[in-house]
Amino acid sequence: MVSARYHLVTVMSVFLALGLGILLGGSLGQQWLSEKQQGLIDQLERHYDEQVTQNRELSASLNKVQKAYRKEKDKTDELLRLTVGDALSDRYFVVYSSDHRQAKRLKKMIEWAGGHARTLDSLTYTQDDVDAVVLMGDSYLDQVNRDVLRDLQLLYGAPIVVHTTTEAAREWQGARIYPYNGSLSEVLSEYKFLKFLQEVIPPPLKEDRHAT
Repeated sequence: MVSARYHLVTVMSVFLALGLGILLGGSLGQQWLSEKQQGLIDQLERHYDEQVTQNRELSASLNKVQKAYRKEKDKTDELLRLTVGDALSDRYFVVYSSDHRQAKRLKKMIEWAGGHARTLDSLTYTQDDVDAVVLMGDSYLDQVNRDVLRDLQLLYGAPIVVHTTTEAAREWQGARIYPYNGSLSEVLSEYKFLKFLQEVIPPPLKEDRHAT
């Protein structure tokens, strides 16, 4: 027969082994998890540093491209100024455009050609004494028709030039209503549009307001 003493020693051995296993397993497990966590943190830090470096390189490259673009744009603008000369000398325009950037650019172009312009972003009549009205029509397609153009023509007593990049302008053509279809995305197209204005808008008489 197995004595009670043997049973007691066996049970104590089992609990001792279990305790040692828990102790060693816990210590080694925590160390293993800690090493894994540190490895993951190190990997994430390396990835972050690589991304920061790449972003800096891309930002530097983008700045160089933008600087080169602005330099070339200044050159083409200067070429446009020299080419148009006084094509629109002393002529005054009202420019309708809901695109502020577009309106500002066209105003500057007209001024380079010796003219003057007032920009408006809605089809509101003003009592300006003008040589012509320029309507940048793409953003007014749902508001403009031939009747609206005739009303503007009568109110201002001046020709109407309608610019669009669609075929809608052809439907608006009429007496002293001049549609222009085409993009104004680069200097050559801008030059063509200024020359178109020069062709369809007669020069002011010497005795009128623009000669002073």
